[in-house]
Amino acid sequence: MGQRWATVLLAGLLCGGCGSDVPSAVADPVSTPQAPSPEPIAPMRTPTDAPAPVTVDTALVPWQLPQASVQPSTWSSARQQVRQALRDGRLYEDAQSAVPLLLAMRQLRPDDRQVMRQLAQVTNRISAQFQALLEQPLRQRLALAQARQRLQVLALLPVDAEELGAMEQALEAARQRLALNRRGEARLRSGQLGIDGPGALADFRAVLEQAPGDVRALQGVAAVESALLRLAGQAATSGD
Repeated sequence: MGQRWATVLLAGLLCGGCGSDVPSAVADPVSTPQAPSPEPIAPMRTPTDAPAPVTVDTALVPWQLPQASVQPSTWSSARQQVRQALRDGRLYEDAQSAVPLLLAMRQLRPDDRQVMRQLAQVTNRISAQFQALLEQPLRQRLALAQARQRLQVLALLPVDAEELGAMEQALEAARQRLALNRRGEARLRSGQLGIDGPGALADFRAVLEQAPGDVRALQGVAAVESALLRLAGQAATSGD
């Protein structure tokens, strides 16, 4: 009887107020993706620590365009350097990388078709890196800092202003989801599950409203479920 009561209590706590916006995977721990947690959640303890604020520092040293020198007499050499840089994956880091060289070459010969094709190629590769960093499940703070650095590079490349703005919004949304996940994990560690008022469950749900497949938030919900089951089981055993 106590186990049945505990299960009913858990279902009410998890589903209360969630409506149809909470993905089915959240209510079903079995369907939670089995991926390594980026930051393992520590066991729950007595609520003593304040939750982390909803901010994420994604600062790296601001990227500045390295100055590459290309002259008419060194044009052929510059072409070879660009090809080698593309093969090596050196896209923007120093003056011998593809982006600085290509921008210098474009300034010298704006209508060169090979330069334009290579600029488009580099743009696509950096855009793909940017998207992959937004979706990276591990070391997310560093990944978002690196994504912002790619965005600084893309601002100098042939990217449509509307597309660039959408990428900036995507980065900001990823930063907010990370901040909510981290605050939810802090609340979970301090025992603030969200039974009475704001707590970990609300933070994880907020993430899942934006990104239903967010692995970190799904793992957080599963951890809240486990904590609520323990509490309900203890209450049932003690007859409370």
